[in-house]
Amino acid sequence: MANGDSIPTLGTIDLPVKIGGSSITQKFTVAEIDAPAVLGYDFLHKNKCNLDLGFGILTINGIKINCMKLSQMPSVFKVSINEKMTIPAHTEMIVNATIQGDSSHIMDAIVEPVMSNHTSNLLIAKALVDPSQGHVPLRIANLTDEVQTVFKSTCTAVCESVDMTQRYEDTCKVSQMITKENSEDIPLYLQDMFERSSSNLSESQVDELKQVLVRHKGTFSKTKDDLGRATAIRHKINTGTATPVKLQPRRLPFHKREEADKEAQKSDEILGKLYQMKTESKDKPKWGDIAIQNPIIKRYWSQWDRIVFENGVLNRQWLDTITNVTVNQLLVPSCWTKDILQLLHDNPTSGHLGIHKTVARVRRRFYWVDFKTDILKWIQQCTMCTSRKQPPRRAKSKMKQYQVGAPMERVALDIIGPFPLSKKGNKYALIVSDYFTRWAEGYPMPDMETKTIIDNFVNNFVCRFGVPRQIHTDQGRQFESALFKELCTRLCIDKTRTTPYRPQSDGLVERLNRSLEEILSKYVSSNQKDWDEQLPWAFMAYRSSVHESTKFSPCKMMLGREIELPIDLIYGPHPQHEEFIDETQVVNEHMIQITQNMWKVHEKARRNMVNASENQKKQYDIKSYQHSYKKGNVVWLYTPTRVKKH
Repeated sequence: MANGDSIPTLGTIDLPVKIGGSSITQKFTVAEIDAPAVLGYDFLHKNKCNLDLGFGILTINGIKINCMKLSQMPSVFKVSINEKMTIPAHTEMIVNATIQGDSSHIMDAIVEPVMSNHTSNLLIAKALVDPSQGHVPLRIANLTDEVQTVFKSTCTAVCESVDMTQRYEDTCKVSQMITKENSEDIPLYLQDMFERSSSNLSESQVDELKQVLVRHKGTFSKTKDDLGRATAIRHKINTGTATPVKLQPRRLPFHKREEADKEAQKSDEILGKLYQMKTESKDKPKWGDIAIQNPIIKRYWSQWDRIVFENGVLNRQWLDTITNVTVNQLLVPSCWTKDILQLLHDNPTSGHLGIHKTVARVRRRFYWVDFKTDILKWIQQCTMCTSRKQPPRRAKSKMKQYQVGAPMERVALDIIGPFPLSKKGNKYALIVSDYFTRWAEGYPMPDMETKTIIDNFVNNFVCRFGVPRQIHTDQGRQFESALFKELCTRLCIDKTRTTPYRPQSDGLVERLNRSLEEILSKYVSSNQKDWDEQLPWAFMAYRSSVHESTKFSPCKMMLGREIELPIDLIYGPHPQHEEFIDETQVVNEHMIQITQNMWKVHEKARRNMVNASENQKKQYDIKSYQHSYKKGNVVWLYTPTRVKKH
């Protein structure tokens, strides 16, 4: 070795070495060392090799071989299953898997599972393996209650090379109970079963049971961790000289169905007694003989004359009031009701139809006491029906009220449009409305980008009326952008938003938009390209009219006076309007009077708004409905589907 130590050898051997496409016989010295092979000078000289270090090419016997660095060789490979396999429930298996790629240069590697939809219900253990042969063992466990299938070529794990392995001497806890009882004693994990099974047995039978349990104790699960298939014992059924009967399931022949119906009725607890009473006597039994019987038998007894035999099978005669035809209904044993309801409701030929149609289907063929109630319960518990059909009555919460008490406390913003492209290049309008005074503004815009909205709102509204305390908008991308949030942060404005797909949560501005559209539709030209020119006049008309909720006009609420209209210029000012200040009245007194008047107007408006809000809530809450649930109730989550508009 390089340090001068000698290596004990076991001998020499001539072996063929395959390099590229050439096979060369080389003498090897066998020793217990773990080191990669190196092509020495003697090998290169003997085989007349030419090594081009610049291009990384080794030439042997005229054949060029591209050399690779150790770092360029792959170290991670996918591991797939060789063939389709089925893993039973609570079972662990070791299967042979194939490595995808050339892993012959790797001696030690670790196998780790890959999470995917195909292996989500399986556990794959990590393991240290030798992938040099191109295949590795995989330890797979199915801990679910269902059989799991893994298809051929499914990637279940990855194999990655490791440089160094260590041996750990620590012991691991295994799932095995170590007991000190003698081989003749019952193990602790079988004591409970042995005591419960031997309570009614004789002494000899108890001894035989004990011997069986001790002899086959390895087939029982000791803990919950070793559940799986037991392969230590094979059970046998002694049939004597008779051969086992193996028949494929098939339909009962028609000539035997009546006999099967008869036997099913006889074996039923209720119909069996009715069958016996009908067979013994055709006369209706007296009440004294029926009084102690089951209530269901009493229901059949009340229809004694309608219950008849047909081919030895009990039937009930029912008159169809629509066709006036008497139909014989087969009396159904209790064990058949589930199968009948499944065939007449759940089956693809039945279509999961409603209660009335299912009742009609059953009534034309069968009868049993309270069959309508059973059908109702069956459909109510049908998962397919309850998950697909809409609830009979949707929940509707009561109206929530939001009151404001001063101007500019809360301002609503919305975008209306698109309108026809105007002569000035505008297509949208920004609507701003104050919740208290109902003062509204509208600003035409060429687009609805966030920057355009902010410029119009700040320059035309904030700079004239001041900064509002709160802004209420919908969840449009313009109002939820980072630029709009930065505006609210800098101006210290509280930002609220509406519920998605719920325009009623911003009813003030939505109702204003409808009024504006109605006004504009009456004054725009035929080509509608002058809508932005008519928009200021529409707002003037809206602001100068009395609002239904406040009983005052927005001008009176915001400005403290009514604005002059063309009619005031023709017929004189408004009776309650003072055009000039009296010469004897100073400006301060005039301001005090205006302030007092506005305070009175606002106070009356608050009361009017509260009354209007209460009336709206009263009308809205008439149709409100809320489900009452208790803790632990199982409920359905209703998710309405929305159809995309093309």
